[in-house]
Amino acid sequence: MAQGFFHPRRKWARWVLAWGVLTALGSWLHIAFWMGEPAGAGAMGSTMVRAAANLLYLPSAPFSLFALIGLDFWGARGAWQAIVLDAVTWAFWLTMLWVAMALRRRLRGPRPAGVARTAEVGGISRRRLLLDVVGGAATLGVATPVATATLANPWNLRVERYTVKIRDLPDGLEGLRIVQISDTHLGPRIPAEFVRRAVGLAIDLGADVYALTGDYVHNGASQVQLAAELFVPLVATGKPVVGTLGNHDHYADPPTGGVMSRALGAIGVRMIDNDRVFLDAATRGLHESAPSQGLCLAGLADYGQALIDPGRALGGVPPSMPRVVLSHNPDSVEDPRVTGGPRLDLMLSGHLHGGQIKLPFVGNLGINSRFRNKYIEGLVQAPTCQIVISRGVGMSVLPVRFGVPPELVEITLTRG
Repeated sequence: MAQGFFHPRRKWARWVLAWGVLTALGSWLHIAFWMGEPAGAGAMGSTMVRAAANLLYLPSAPFSLFALIGLDFWGARGAWQAIVLDAVTWAFWLTMLWVAMALRRRLRGPRPAGVARTAEVGGISRRRLLLDVVGGAATLGVATPVATATLANPWNLRVERYTVKIRDLPDGLEGLRIVQISDTHLGPRIPAEFVRRAVGLAIDLGADVYALTGDYVHNGASQVQLAAELFVPLVATGKPVVGTLGNHDHYADPPTGGVMSRALGAIGVRMIDNDRVFLDAATRGLHESAPSQGLCLAGLADYGQALIDPGRALGGVPPSMPRVVLSHNPDSVEDPRVTGGPRLDLMLSGHLHGGQIKLPFVGNLGINSRFRNKYIEGLVQAPTCQIVISRGVGMSVLPVRFGVPPELVEITLTRG
């Protein structure tokens, strides 16, 4: 029976076996990471394992996106949806592989009768060699950047530094350093191990203030508590830690994102969505009311999932006091409520991940902004203030980064 199943003439059996194995593996990965979400559990929570799982996920990405947009597979959270998704995925790709192999055989032509494989000569040999070289080069040309964008680039965490001039900055806050952590996306694609690494690097930078700009979790409420606990070492430094929510935090607990906000507040992060707090120039500590000399640290609710209220966040702040505002989505910087509202000196944002893919001669891709590339990353002059947009720590949609490494941002304030 087994011999018949694997008989050379029964190639279909090998294709069916490959389809079954890949469907089972893919389904297990989807169920484990999207439904079980063991973001911090043992080997499943390691960066190396998660990177390999992300690479295996890529073939199903187009079908997953269709399921998310059209069929809401993941909303139902059923294991059978994952199995159907992967069965369709691998049936498609194995069919494409079969077609490619059949086309290659047709182009190479038949081997001359009586000529051994190692002794082929003449035109057929040269044609076969050319096809093999071209096919191998094309495969390597596609596989190498895909593997790099999945297995290496997303984990190459960097520190980007900016110096920003702030009008009316008190002498006591000259040289103040703010470290921004954005878009950690703990969940299916980003393990706790990598977030711990980012937090550890932030602590090593020795900032005066830490700013968290949202998207702490990626896929549901089950990771909220762990996501908050990962920032405990940051709070333990004794330095002020302020934060706002992102759109994925609202997805975890619609419509307010209150579970994520409360979890971060419980460990000591001062959440400032449509709110503010003040940094005293003398002590560099936080105060609820405005000191005689200081800096206003304000926040806006997520732009798109909540209602931003610049008047509530910045109303009543002394006119001469400089303001730094946290807002997850950089599009908020051109909202009429912001451009026509109270004074704003610097905004810190994330959300766009730098597009996650930047191609030569093409630029950034994956941009979910009505301003396209204008606020994709870096330090940018907006209509009423400067804005720093972090490329973030984690990933969303596709588990790839190409030309857009993850980052922490260090901003040094100076009087200007």
